[in-house]
Amino acid sequence: MENENSVIYGLEFQARALTPQQSENEKIKFFIGTQSLKQTNNQIHLVEFDEENSTLKTTVFYHTLGEIWKINSSPLNASLISTCYNTITNDSTCSIRTSILTVPEESNPDQIETLEAIVSFPSKLLKVCENQTCLWDTTESEAKSILNIDLEGKNNPKFTTGKWNPHQGYNQFTTATETHLKTYDIRSGQLAWHIEGVHSQLLRDLDYNLNKQYHLATCGDDGFVKIWDFRQTSQPVYSRSDHSHWVWCVRFNPFHDQLILTASSDARVLISSAASVSSENYSDNILSEDSNASVEPKQMLSDGPLQWCEHEDSVYCAEWSPAEPWIFASLNHKRINGPENTIPYKLYTKLNVKSVKEILQEAVNNGIRGDKRKLDQHRRIFMKADVVSQAKGSAYIEIDKTKVIVSVFDPREIPNKNEYSLNGELYCEFKYAPFSCPKRRLHQQDAEEKQNSIVMKQALEPAVCRHEFPNFQVDIYALVLENDGSALSAAITCAGLALAQAGIPMFDIITSATIGVQGDLKLLDPTLHEETLCHTTVNRNTKVGKNSHGIIALALLSTHQQVTEFYQVGNMDLEDIEECTKLLTEANKIIVPLVEKCLAKHVIKGVKESNQ
Repeated sequence: MENENSVIYGLEFQARALTPQQSENEKIKFFIGTQSLKQTNNQIHLVEFDEENSTLKTTVFYHTLGEIWKINSSPLNASLISTCYNTITNDSTCSIRTSILTVPEESNPDQIETLEAIVSFPSKLLKVCENQTCLWDTTESEAKSILNIDLEGKNNPKFTTGKWNPHQGYNQFTTATETHLKTYDIRSGQLAWHIEGVHSQLLRDLDYNLNKQYHLATCGDDGFVKIWDFRQTSQPVYSRSDHSHWVWCVRFNPFHDQLILTASSDARVLISSAASVSSENYSDNILSEDSNASVEPKQMLSDGPLQWCEHEDSVYCAEWSPAEPWIFASLNHKRINGPENTIPYKLYTKLNVKSVKEILQEAVNNGIRGDKRKLDQHRRIFMKADVVSQAKGSAYIEIDKTKVIVSVFDPREIPNKNEYSLNGELYCEFKYAPFSCPKRRLHQQDAEEKQNSIVMKQALEPAVCRHEFPNFQVDIYALVLENDGSALSAAITCAGLALAQAGIPMFDIITSATIGVQGDLKLLDPTLHEETLCHTTVNRNTKVGKNSHGIIALALLSTHQQVTEFYQVGNMDLEDIEECTKLLTEANKIIVPLVEKCLAKHVIKGVKESNQ
């Protein structure tokens, strides 16, 4: 779905409760309930969409009762909603409760006052809670329980959701329990009909087709969306699996029931066609008043996905608008952290008043750097192997404040490749954790991370005996937990340690080191601040070569004296590159004994554990 067709609304807190304003048939409005651990901070947002201008008008109300897990609106009264929320009781225990609330006028949106009133039925309210369904009479000042339906069975089964049957005068209520559907008649409290094994895994949601009284849709953790005719329960009349993870929500379009809206934790919302089982299916001959003449069938949509909307996180709710057949809202669990455009506070500090030359002079004073190191001195290194239990091999490295963890997984067949490969392949993924840098990183790989992934792969491939696992692929994942410079070299060294610990055949131990260049200065193993200075161009207007600046990362097989990767960013002359290469080669020779010592410790530890 194109971005121009959608409007994004960000919330201060996470949320997973969404419902349209059911009784509003002219304006497009939705209610959203938030989930904050501090219950007094929770809110209900009333969002109105202006279709002509593609703008949103929002009103925020306080919901101090607790974090909202479910919200519904009344189909009869626009000012009434019900919430299911988690709250803290006086004895400091958690309790799930339900309240019926009235929305104040938008001119004074200070709070939501509790009011006992009609929600789903003119005089009755039905609540689903664990292994019991309760019917409440709300005609009097205090609600009274008039019917309790207990769920009995092995292993203490529980209800997960429920919905009124709109075609039976609201005398039937359908519930979901584990993988089954059970419908009860509230007049007698008896089971009206049921369908066993609706899904192979947990049943998450259900919805009735307003245009076909015997059809309802279900979805579940098996990734399937199914439509059932409860007169014939042996098999569904429609079944598709277009999502790659759990399906949390399914909704029929109230105007065009051949359109189905589904939301899943694969971060997608799908609009699918179920025209073959919709009320507009004209596959059977429909005769006119003249029995000899038949109406030509309309052209139907083919079943399957029509459009989709990508989110950045799991989508738990999606709802059609009752006022406009082509408008829907979807809600994911990701909280937007702040405004899209921000100004770093450092722009207003005294640091930015100084020139680059002045900052450089402070960073390196008489050959001594800010952290008391000499220009050719590497920071202290800590390494540890076998830190991720789920991986075949793993390693962790600290270079002062730079912290990287690498996981290596078992070889697997190369995906999506038809031809046989004599040499195995390496798949490398380099990623900064969102909190690892001064500026927060996105969850998706950016251009720098993709480039570092390529460099990492090129550095590791010559070190691995790829002919030992033909037509197979080894996956390597590097995650930077904290970045204070030289993160790429740290990841390559750590990956070499993880590969060795995983038992992947290698020609030699691989290590890597980084150096920064700024004019005459050569800064071995630069910090993040020093890297930034080395990336900056300083016009000195002196002889050629003094304007050199940039970063070099070199990966080396020390025993073979073979450079597996030389990665340079910036502008340097040949003399600077030659000098930097010598410094990096010596630095790698110092790192190799540390890797060997770490591997030896791991082997000794493994032998001791096996002998015990």
